[in-house]
Amino acid sequence: MWLERAIPDFEGYRVQVLRLDPYNCRKGSFVIEAAAELMNWRSTNDLTPPACVEWLGKLGAAGLSGATMRNRMSQIRAMGKWLVQVGEWDANPLREVQTPKVRMSDKGAGARAFTRDEVKRLIEAARVAEGSHAAARRFGACRSTLYHTLFETGLRYGEAMGLRVCDVDLAGRVIRVVKDKAGRGDRIPIGPGTAAVLAAWIADRGLTGRDPVFLRVSHRTLVRDMKRAGIPREVAGQAGQWHCFRKGIVTHYLRNGADLKTVQKLARHASAKTTLDHYYQLDDGAVRATIGSGAL
Repeated sequence: MWLERAIPDFEGYRVQVLRLDPYNCRKGSFVIEAAAELMNWRSTNDLTPPACVEWLGKLGAAGLSGATMRNRMSQIRAMGKWLVQVGEWDANPLREVQTPKVRMSDKGAGARAFTRDEVKRLIEAARVAEGSHAAARRFGACRSTLYHTLFETGLRYGEAMGLRVCDVDLAGRVIRVVKDKAGRGDRIPIGPGTAAVLAAWIADRGLTGRDPVFLRVSHRTLVRDMKRAGIPREVAGQAGQWHCFRKGIVTHYLRNGADLKTVQKLARHASAKTTLDHYYQLDDGAVRATIGSGAL
């Protein structure tokens, strides 16, 4: 298949079938077009692992960071996955292409923990946008439902995007996490409030079977909603991002006296050390409040 035809078809599939953000899909197509122009790729047969490795080498020589190269290669891999789905390829060999490791200096600020109040304000800001903005109205209560679910369940963003309707047992109030980091397929309980929010969203969209539960929401949209909610993008060198929901629920439970082993189980961590050292964020105010009246 010629790339001049394949790229627009791939972009159309992402927008119309996957319902991804058109602006981000156009950016992804631009990455592929730029790579094809640089490497003189004409057809999908030119998208081979050696050719992609050579392309990444040229990007590295041009001074691009490891994070940027990984980002751009992900667009090429996604196109390879689509070529398998449409029957152009039997398998996607681009999955095996190794991208550079991301240096710590390229990662930027780590994620902080959202507070319960911040998440409530974020959900309300999303609801206002969903009811007033023409573009957001087309997708219904997608953002507010996603924010609610991420905080209440501690799901990672990728895990939430991998959820299918058949993975959600609303009657039993359980979610089966298929695309989890460890590949265990854990089942996690959900509260009645989360079950009601998910039930309303699934019914509103008419989702069934293996339909994805959530539409993709860009990081840019999250940042916009944070601004509308009056939530600072960065606090003490730590940024607002998708992982803030997961860190937030761990911190919320532990600050409110939940048992450490219970929170470890809910977060699906192999070790309680991970829960305490990397997820629990105890601020200075809480420490001062604890020791304010002394021990005696």
